[in-house]
Amino acid sequence: EAEYAKHNIPLPDPETAMRKLKAMREFTEDWYDEDFRDRWLEKVHAVWEEELWAEFEAAERAQHAAASQKEPMSMEEMEAAIQDPDTPAEERKRLKKKLKARRQKAKAKKKNQDDQS
Repeated sequence: EAEYAKHNIPLPDPETAMRKLKAMREFTEDWYDEDFRDRWLEKVHAVWEEELWAEFEAAERAQHAAASQKEPMSMEEMEAAIQDPDTPAEERKRLKKKLKARRQKAKAKKKNQDDQS
């Protein structure tokens, strides 16, 4: 006990320790039964799959929420993102197209204003 005192590891009470040991012994005995192993592996697989799907769906919802709340980028911000080496190639290509379209739209709008005056 003195050796573990510095690690602040709580020692279980004897009843809890005996229950855990009994459960471990029963599990070990059951493990030799092939049907038990198959059922146990299927159950563990199902739990893991459920947890992974929950994580995936949460990440997907977060991504959709972030995408819907994105503020439109200004032309200067787009230019900065295009110049940034950390921007992925696909994103850079998308931003270039978007920037080109905005510039054409701004040019057409300015031309319209000049024609009207």
